[in-house]
Amino acid sequence: MQIYYQIIEQLDLAANQYIVEGSNYARFCLILTDNAIELMLQEEASKIASLDESGGWIRPPQYSKEARKKATNGNFHDKNDFCLEAGKISTEEHDFIKIAHKFRNDLYHSGVVHQNFCKTLAWYYHDLACQLLPRLSGFGFSWGSNDEISETIKSYTTEFGLNFENPQKDLDSVSRKLSLLKLQQCEPLPKVLSQSILKDFESTQYSLDFLVSDNFSGYNQSKIIYELQLIDCLQNTDLSKIKTPKDWVKHREVYEQKWTPKYKRNPIPRWNKRAIQIEKLTDNSRALNKFDQLRIDSRWFSKLVGEAAIALDGEIQMQFDAYRGK
Repeated sequence: MQIYYQIIEQLDLAANQYIVEGSNYARFCLILTDNAIELMLQEEASKIASLDESGGWIRPPQYSKEARKKATNGNFHDKNDFCLEAGKISTEEHDFIKIAHKFRNDLYHSGVVHQNFCKTLAWYYHDLACQLLPRLSGFGFSWGSNDEISETIKSYTTEFGLNFENPQKDLDSVSRKLSLLKLQQCEPLPKVLSQSILKDFESTQYSLDFLVSDNFSGYNQSKIIYELQLIDCLQNTDLSKIKTPKDWVKHREVYEQKWTPKYKRNPIPRWNKRAIQIEKLTDNSRALNKFDQLRIDSRWFSKLVGEAAIALDGEIQMQFDAYRGK
């Protein structure tokens, strides 16, 4: 039973992080929840793989040796995929877990990011974990003399842990209590995701407008968009033979003859329409999928514009300081 108790304690800790104000606490909630889900997936996948292998003398194995190896020793996505194939989680749950885990990695390695939607995503991810807890039962229920029954576990179960007579029913009750621990209901996830990425696009549009209004060459918006893409693509070519400005001009002319820009006009209005459509979705998994794909599609252009705006602002400040004799 110890694995259940670890998961329960972790989901309890995650919920208690969630109810504390501050972006860091929402981050902790999502990270803890993600690990609890991984433990559940690991237990369930290991059970299925083990039974499939050991039951070969009764019935033909359903999974290949390689699939069973991934289920027990693979990474997070291998376990998630295996539980989907085994019918233990739905496609919607699988996809939600897959993308939420990606954001968990961002939060774990980069600190406080995704502030616009992290807390809401953490709420729904924790809710999903509570739903999965009684369903992904791993190798079943077994009690050991070394089971550690903490005060936290006792608060959800009994003095002796999960009920001996009907542990499954007890686990259903625990999962409901864990879910309710977050107290307040969240805003709909599709709405929060839509508003978050619309805010990002508003910032990108602001930076693009700044580049158009303050660039030194008098470029219009179309020319700015063209130049940003061209220069970035040129930076990824072989520049080892370029020694002088003339070499650069020649290299650019040759490259430009066979190059086609990805965006011939401002893509932000089109992205805004896609973002607005996300809010109209009723399925959280589909909304998260659409949101993630839109972030991927817009990442390169938004990065180009943002970095160019920072560079131009720095150049303007340097010229202003030089004028003032600094």
